[in-house]
Amino acid sequence: MLEKINIWCIIKDHLSTLKNDNSDKPEFKDYILFLIIPYIIPLVLLCGFDLFLSDSLINILITILAIFVGLLLNVMVVIFDIIKKNEKTVKLRLIKETYSNISFAILLSIITIIPLIVCYLPNTSNKLSIKITLMISNGLSYYFLVLFFITLLMIVRRIHVILTDEISNTN
Repeated sequence: MLEKINIWCIIKDHLSTLKNDNSDKPEFKDYILFLIIPYIIPLVLLCGFDLFLSDSLINILITILAIFVGLLLNVMVVIFDIIKKNEKTVKLRLIKETYSNISFAILLSIITIIPLIVCYLPNTSNKLSIKITLMISNGLSYYFLVLFFITLLMIVRRIHVILTDEISNTN
């Protein structure tokens, strides 16, 4: 029943792109960049600086994520068109990996909205459960936002390589 909304294949495909092109094995530095750093930044922001997301910032972040979902869906169409034209080229692997990264970024955008909405809980109560919920939702929001940003930078770099190659092949 849940097979139609199973997201694990997207996550698995994205994680499979975090490897060295020469050895085809995962690199520890990629896992540090994509898993450890997004974990450390929320800890520093929340525990070190007590920096919680404000309601206005949450609204802005949700709007930005919604815009990026639309843009990334359009980029997926462009990537799909390039795949159809380059079925037998060496860069097909890079194009497929970029497609997986874009899918993951879209998924991250959607998932990030959930803890952002939870951050709207009123912080007027002194109940410990609400404070813990706000701490967790802020932490998850920061984690997913940092991971989204890093993934977005990787996508931009890969698309730059792909489109530069496409442009040089048209000349």
